[in-house]
Amino acid sequence: TKIKYSFFYLYKNNLPYQYFDIYNVTKNKKPSIKFNQDEKKIGENYLIKNGINQNKIICFINRDSSYYKVYTYEENRNSSIHLLLPGITNLAKKNYNPIRMGSIVKENISTNNKKIINYANSQSRTDFLDIYLISKCKFYISTGTGLDSVATLFRKPALILNYSTFGNIERNPNVIIFVPKLFWSNSKERFLSFKEIFEIGAHLFSGDDQFEAYGIKLLDNSIENLSLSIDEMEKRVSKKWNDTKDDIALQKRFKYLWPYEKMYDYEHKNNEIFIKSNKIPLISSNF
Repeated sequence: TKIKYSFFYLYKNNLPYQYFDIYNVTKNKKPSIKFNQDEKKIGENYLIKNGINQNKIICFINRDSSYYKVYTYEENRNSSIHLLLPGITNLAKKNYNPIRMGSIVKENISTNNKKIINYANSQSRTDFLDIYLISKCKFYISTGTGLDSVATLFRKPALILNYSTFGNIERNPNVIIFVPKLFWSNSKERFLSFKEIFEIGAHLFSGDDQFEAYGIKLLDNSIENLSLSIDEMEKRVSKKWNDTKDDIALQKRFKYLWPYEKMYDYEHKNNEIFIKSNKIPLISSNF
């Protein structure tokens, strides 16, 4: 089916469009994209050649400065792949096949674990395999990139780590857990509470100049917390995670503070590990 109008056409002419899946189509409908026999054969041959179990695939990707070298005004969205590797290695120890995605990457990864596939730096990488591999993954790990949309198309549970523009999380209805970056206030000399972030709209900032104007420095989460978040995601997807009463109460408080009318009918969770370990208050101390 041909799309009659592009998003840019709709935006330019002030015509109705939606960023969000407000009718929960992706939740209630199966993916419409299907592979033909030739495509299936290409994908299956890649899995066989690399000894990949198609039932144990986890795709992971980080955003860095290599892909958009011309656009340097969103450096806040970048983070190092090496922050994720300890958590990814733990998945490999559980007999998963983590596959590093990406077209043009800044940092190579070196590992002795044969379960971890460095697909992004291989000569085997193709646009088709990008789509195929994500379609087969058990879940998807990202720091917020364009490829996330493919995971949404195939309804793949997603974990977004070190997410600076986390106000856009509702564009990804398949996200189960998101872990924002730490918002450090230069003037207050402390991390901002979520209420403070929402009040100034910093959850929607994307340009580095916006953060600089408000004296905000974004910091990556610790390797330990990222690894714990990856472990939690695996347990949630495998139905081995049970929320405590405190965890449930914390999520309700966060959603109460969420500045939009509702978080639609999604299952987004702001990671409890992030809030507790960093001692980030949901609201200011004088609330």
